[in-house]
Amino acid sequence: MKKIFTIIILGAILGFSACSEDETPDQQIIGTWELTETIGSWPVDIPEGEADYFVSYQFRQDGTFQKTQDINGTESSASGTYTIDSTQDEIFALLTFSSPSEIIQSCNSNATTESVTIVSNNRLEVDTSPCDGPKNIFAKR
Repeated sequence: MKKIFTIIILGAILGFSACSEDETPDQQIIGTWELTETIGSWPVDIPEGEADYFVSYQFRQDGTFQKTQDINGTESSASGTYTIDSTQDEIFALLTFSSPSEIIQSCNSNATTESVTIVSNNRLEVDTSPCDGPKNIFAKR
């Protein structure tokens, strides 16, 4: 009887530890993320139905990513590798693109890197507002 009780207790402990919702940032970022909101320092007035704008990231477990942008039917994509890092205040992914691209969101027009802040399991932010750019918010699909 003691063995059965011990096995049940050990099973429960292992079961609870396997169901942890505290994914590491490396695990949180894996998947496809789609643009849900753009916040800009300059007002943008685009009449409804006149602009079609879509941006997404796909992060893979092997440390690679692909960014896709579609503006009014013109699609562009760029890919590269990413690393997860953190400061005392935030966790972010540093994206290093394989080649220069116009879809890299950065304060430097010649940049080949982009920083993506991991806000939570279902929210990423790319913020270029310090240089009058937009702050884009992405949700996990």
